[in-house]
Amino acid sequence: MVRLLLVPAIMQLLGRANWWLPTSINRKLPDFNIEGRPEFHTPEKAIHTPHITSTGPVMEHTM
Repeated sequence: MVRLLLVPAIMQLLGRANWWLPTSINRKLPDFNIEGRPEFHTPEKAIHTPHITSTGPVMEHTM
């Protein structure tokens, strides 16, 4: 009964405070990324990654 009703209700009331973690504990925890290294998933890395698509200069198209 507690896990079915009270825990979800309290979590709803607390909102983002459910996931608060003291800084001292956060520093001691290792960096763990489920989806791999984050630098490969950021948009700015994707923009700056060199791709060889042609031998000529890159031209911007305007409409």
